[in-house]
Amino acid sequence: MGFIKWNSTYNVHIKKIDNQHKKIISILNHIYDLQQSGNPKAIDKVLSELEKYARVHFSTEEVLFDKHEYPESIEHKKEHERFIKKIGEVRNKFIKKKINHDHQPVQLCLGLVLRTYHQNGSGI
Repeated sequence: MGFIKWNSTYNVHIKKIDNQHKKIISILNHIYDLQQSGNPKAIDKVLSELEKYARVHFSTEEVLFDKHEYPESIEHKKEHERFIKKIGEVRNKFIKKKINHDHQPVQLCLGLVLRTYHQNGSGI
């Protein structure tokens, strides 16, 4: 079921990027759904999927930054690095049971996604 619904305000009007953003939201919704069922192993697996997919997505964005000489490319790439590092930290804390398995993983990941979206103004 999930809790994040895609809406047109998230569009960056680059089909490939918009589809990747939709996939990230789908992964977050999957984490949310798993939290409701209380399955820590499955949550960890999907957190790993989020981390891997974010790398794929960021790589796609960064190729476009370079191709189109995006003026804020350096800072945006640094934000990508921070995001990946933070997702890894969330997953590590989750594995070590330093965060609550019920709600914190999706809250932390959603916070990262929203902060990245609003800071960059161009997507996740």
